[in-house]
Amino acid sequence: MLTKKICFAEAVALILILIINRIILGLPKSILVNSAASAGFIIILVSIFSVLVVWLVNYLFRKFVASDILDVSEFLAGKWLKILVGILYVLMFIGISILCLSYICDVLKSIYFENFNKLFLALFFIIGIVIANRIGFNAILRTNYRIVIVTTIMFVLMLLLSSKLFVPERFFPLFGYGVKGNLWQKLTDLFAFSGLSYIMLIFPFFKDTKEFYKTNLVATILLSIYLLISCLGLLLVFPNLVASESIFNIYILGRLIHLSQYLQNTDGIYLLFWVLSVFSYLSINVFFITYLFQKITNSKNTTGSLYGFCLIIWSSILLIDNITAYHNLLNHVYKYYMIFVIACSIFILLLANVKKKKVPIPSSKEASL
Repeated sequence: MLTKKICFAEAVALILILIINRIILGLPKSILVNSAASAGFIIILVSIFSVLVVWLVNYLFRKFVASDILDVSEFLAGKWLKILVGILYVLMFIGISILCLSYICDVLKSIYFENFNKLFLALFFIIGIVIANRIGFNAILRTNYRIVIVTTIMFVLMLLLSSKLFVPERFFPLFGYGVKGNLWQKLTDLFAFSGLSYIMLIFPFFKDTKEFYKTNLVATILLSIYLLISCLGLLLVFPNLVASESIFNIYILGRLIHLSQYLQNTDGIYLLFWVLSVFSYLSINVFFITYLFQKITNSKNTTGSLYGFCLIIWSSILLIDNITAYHNLLNHVYKYYMIFVIACSIFILLLANVKKKKVPIPSSKEASL
């Protein structure tokens, strides 16, 4: 299945596409609604914790070179644990794909396509995802790398152009609504750094296995910077953020930018690249879903599973009626499920390292025999 290994830059972009989509789909807004001016402090705190977690994962994977969490699970307890962990990850990727596709279709419908059916809009994404996965994972990675670069440039440009709207006084009070009372709630925003879910799976894909460890730390630091800048940008422009707003605030920020008398509405340009980033993110998710399914079932052909899972994702978006349902599922169900899966994966890595130490290493004499 793996015809060509990925390089450092592609792997970093693979993880960065996660935070780009979290930002587009409203993560900064949800953080600011609950934290106000303390959002910067909370993000720095969570970022430090995330770097420590990634460092721990790097350390634990050093005894399992070129292995993913399914290989480690099989080493620890056999095929039953490998299958169980694989199912947990498949459900996690399917869940976030349904939420992401449903949300972006609702937003597009409310902005440009009010008379179009939600399933009809989603069908364009699904067709593109199927085509991308049929072409191959390496093509997805190369495209994703370019999309991440362009989207990042557009994002930085948008913040620079909107800097004239910044109101520095909104930094205060420095700790917003207070930190102590909602510290645990904010620490659970570790799900923003769900690049950990990809980190658990991408080790076998690397050209140079040594780059795996560097990729994880660099990508996590960049995730932190990306999220911090986006939150502070929104904080300095919008006086009040409401959790129930249907349009993501990053889009509204783009509408406030006027480059000249003849180029005033630039939001369509930003929206185009954001749609491309969502498409890239969903394509990667679907690849990992089919990859995991193939690995736990030992099937050789992924075409059937590709069509089947895409059909499930496409039809399931009807279960999410509105933006409020999306936010409830994301913040009260998916977030904790993702943290549970990552915590279980780290626990499995810990136990596997303990078992690895207990496995006797044959001497050179025994090895020669």
